[in-house]
Amino acid sequence: MIRRIIAIAGIAVLVLLYGASFILAIMARPEAHQMFMASLVLTIFIPVVLWAALKLHENAKQKDGMTMHEMRKWNKRLKAGESPEQLAKEIEEKYRNGELDRKK
Repeated sequence: MIRRIIAIAGIAVLVLLYGASFILAIMARPEAHQMFMASLVLTIFIPVVLWAALKLHENAKQKDGMTMHEMRKWNKRLKAGESPEQLAKEIEEKYRNGELDRKK
């Protein structure tokens, strides 16, 4: 879902950028050349930045499917004195139920 939102946002930004360049060119404004050059640069830059953001988001999950937020939550409970065996059982149960499944 996050991929779709980021992709749509990137497309919208590029379309607006191209539209602004086109309108400035039609109006023969002096800023048209600068806007066109910005469009060319951002045509490469925006997708690369969005790709990097998606990769960072994907890597936020560990191999077993737990996010860093979930890991911190379990760690706080451990530090609060809860039984490690009980927490391990809860984590295992969540994993079996698919709540910690990465492909979910």
